[in-house]
Amino acid sequence: MVSTTHVYGVDVSEDTAVEAEVIERLPVETEDAAADIVRLDDSAIIGAMQGAAIEDYVYSFRQGGKVVEGLTLEGINEAANQRGGIDVELISVEDEETCFKAMVKATDTLTGSARIGAYLQPKVIKSKGGGARVNEFAYTMAVHKAQRNAVKQLLPVPVLKRVMAHYLGRPMPPMDPEGEDQSLPKGDVNQRACFAAFNAMKSELNRTGITDKDFWNWVKGRYGVESRSDMTPENYAELAAEMNAARQNATQFGELTMKVKPTGVTPENIDF
Repeated sequence: MVSTTHVYGVDVSEDTAVEAEVIERLPVETEDAAADIVRLDDSAIIGAMQGAAIEDYVYSFRQGGKVVEGLTLEGINEAANQRGGIDVELISVEDEETCFKAMVKATDTLTGSARIGAYLQPKVIKSKGGGARVNEFAYTMAVHKAQRNAVKQLLPVPVLKRVMAHYLGRPMPPMDPEGEDQSLPKGDVNQRACFAAFNAMKSELNRTGITDKDFWNWVKGRYGVESRSDMTPENYAELAAEMNAARQNATQFGELTMKVKPTGVTPENIDF
């Protein structure tokens, strides 16, 4: 029996692995790569819950002349399996009015390094056509995506590149034993994600009457710290998850503004 690996939009038989190495994988044209990546991961989680074989390990999209490629949620799991030695612990799942918010801790048993991942999953899914439906898998999606966000931080870049090259049918990067055990980047990934998300939303926040000072004073008050340097990895993971969700969803953006400044706009008044 010939097993098949699915690269988003392409089927590649393992019996033709050598031939697949030289086949160019053309990116799928899209108008919204970020939304398509989320839908791809959502479909994988739902499929796994329903007992389907999950074979989407990579994505390759072209949007506005720019190619966006990477590992899907299942691709990260595959890279983690190849790396080995990663334990995952579910810290918490909060059932909020419009979403589930999960937090997970991943630990590399080989090095002792640990990272926190979080994700905020809306309970309602919006379709491309503009409709919406209740997401019965929202809890599971929140947990799986929080796990992905934690585990990915522990994976050395050479491992990620090798898995991606394999499933895109490209020449494999040479093995680098030293690179496999490279030190993790300094600083907190979630901290950087927070600042990036804030900068991306700054103009919209300002439009609702929320200044930079308003926002960061709210953050300090929320976590009971005197400066951002006093925040914990868990704090940054939670905040990053909320901010990334707010960037993608008008309801979550509205709820965030109301937390920061109760006189902010309501979700119905946000043009996303």
